[in-house]
Amino acid sequence: MSQRVAEIAGVGHPWGGVRRIAFTIELRIGRVVEFIGAMLVLAETCILFAGVVSRYVFNNPILWTDELATFLFLWLAMIGAVVALRRDGHMRLTTFANWVGPQWGRWLATIASLVLIVFVLEILAPAQQFLQVQRSTELITLHISDGYRVVAILVGAGLIATVGVLRLLETTTWVPFLLALALIDGIAGGLWLAQPLLVDMGRASLILFFVVIVAACVLIGVSIAFAFGIATSRIWR
Repeated sequence: MSQRVAEIAGVGHPWGGVRRIAFTIELRIGRVVEFIGAMLVLAETCILFAGVVSRYVFNNPILWTDELATFLFLWLAMIGAVVALRRDGHMRLTTFANWVGPQWGRWLATIASLVLIVFVLEILAPAQQFLQVQRSTELITLHISDGYRVVAILVGAGLIATVGVLRLLETTTWVPFLLALALIDGIAGGLWLAQPLLVDMGRASLILFFVVIVAACVLIGVSIAFAFGIATSRIWR
């Protein structure tokens, strides 16, 4: 983190002002989501403890604890994903990016950030559709719409995309960004044009998506979870 702060604060850099603003916004978002995450962990712990004690000590279970714990768990998972992204906590392979040197490593990091942003933006549409379906579903013991739980996916994905964009503003410049964007667009366009061939290949096409694409993403430093996510994304289809 200290090295990134030093790079952002570099005097005379043409992007210096933009980088500092992006870093400040990201820092404030991070503080808010970390506080929310901590409160969710505390609430989840208290709810589960109360449920266990009421069930096994007093033999009088509190019925709503299980449902509320499940409700909060999705929020905790999505907020936790944002916190992990900011703290570089997602599992990923950095061997190759470190081996190629700082300049190429930064460009690979730009590609990795774009892959992450594309994936989380891609899941927003199906998440919105899922929200519309679950909005009319009422939780049995809490008597509230299940949509309040599902909206966590939209909030989490939106925050992850926002942090990803801010990181790009902090660490890249126009030329590397455009080259990385052109590379991703070229691969996506090529796979889209190859749809008839991929359909004819049948299950053999899974080798391309789950071996080649996943391996390439992991190699350049994309978090493993997002590498598998982008391999199943509809942008290739």
